[in-house]
Amino acid sequence: MRHLALAKILVVLSMRAAYPLAAPLLLGIFLVATVLFGPNGMSPPEALAVMRASPTLMTVLWAGWLVLGLPAARAALVPSSATYLRWLPAPRLVFHLAGGVCALVVEAPWMLLFGRGEGLLSASTAGLAALAGHALAATRPWGAPEALAAAGVGLAVFGHLPPLAFGAALVAACLAVPAAFRRAPEVSAGAARGFWGRSPLGALASTYLLGVLRGEPAVLGRALALAALAGLILPLAARGHDLDADTSIGALALGLAAVALAPGLSGAAAAVVRAERAASWLCDATGTAPRTRA
Repeated sequence: MRHLALAKILVVLSMRAAYPLAAPLLLGIFLVATVLFGPNGMSPPEALAVMRASPTLMTVLWAGWLVLGLPAARAALVPSSATYLRWLPAPRLVFHLAGGVCALVVEAPWMLLFGRGEGLLSASTAGLAALAGHALAATRPWGAPEALAAAGVGLAVFGHLPPLAFGAALVAACLAVPAAFRRAPEVSAGAARGFWGRSPLGALASTYLLGVLRGEPAVLGRALALAALAGLILPLAARGHDLDADTSIGALALGLAAVALAPGLSGAAAAVVRAERAASWLCDATGTAPRTRA
């Protein structure tokens, strides 16, 4: 019962940490999927057939998902608010399972795509491989187990035998999740000096910028990746909707750009707001003028 109570606490902390990061991502994916897999669009089996036929496209889309989902998956896997619980006399397996299950919730859209297209086994493989990839991205430096896990992720992504791919993904997740848990407290940003001189406005702006880059660097990468993802989806959506006219393709491109950039830029704006809240005590202590803070 003690371990069950600890697992419940860990799940709550993981969800609280991941929700602000996962909500814009899931909204953006929903909007893009509505266009791509609409009534006249592609079906998941067709999309996966195109991905399987092009290793380059498969690599780009997997890399895009790993970049997009990294902030939320890392927050769910190893929430910083749960660091103090590591000193409890509890099995490490409780932490690993709680973090892994919460991170799999973040991987749900990716699993849904493979599940609708190829079945339950493919969905499980994609979820475990994505979980391992995100855990490896949250781990540094790497050692032999991490390198072996990375090889397992590659085999799971490009493997042609579903049972073998599932086994490789499972082994990779079992290696990567404990590694991410062990190394999480060691991951810290290096110190950097200010470069705005004596300007209060510049100093405050640099504080917010560095706060975002140090605390949530993948937010900006997610915005860029969403824009790139919209560009990659454009030919697939145009093909799925049988669009040939330049004006129709141009309208579709503008729509995809708006859909992709809205959640990406909103996530960056939310990160700036969180950085402002984190530095509010410093502004209060130094008597920073409200118009400067605005």
